[in-house]
Amino acid sequence: MWNLRGAFGILDSQRHRLKFSNAGHDNPYVLHAHMAATRLKTGGVPLGILEEFPFEEEEVEMQPGDLIVVYSDGVTEAWNTEEIAFGEERLSVVLHQHHDKSASELIDAIFAAVKRHAGSAPQADDITLVVLRRLT
Repeated sequence: MWNLRGAFGILDSQRHRLKFSNAGHDNPYVLHAHMAATRLKTGGVPLGILEEFPFEEEEVEMQPGDLIVVYSDGVTEAWNTEEIAFGEERLSVVLHQHHDKSASELIDAIFAAVKRHAGSAPQADDITLVVLRRLT
């Protein structure tokens, strides 16, 4: 189980299923071993906007080799000295280039790409990543 600033997930490791809801967080990626990437978009408005809100949840089955990448906006909103954000497109490129790596190697590749992009610009937000890979 994790709760990452408005994204919440419960992994059933026996059934290889992830129950997920998003409350205003960047939409996590699901990289399928034999298909294109999809995004987990189910949820609702950012936490705290409304006193009560019926958040929806989604359940996805992870096949062998599938990856789920949950990240904070500090990844995509990492700015460089020219005030250009790292962005979703750069993140997507890194994910596709390194989708066959281990979870820890993928995290390292994302951090390295963000750091290269930012250069000498100061880090303005947290950079948090959760990567899950089903091996078998």
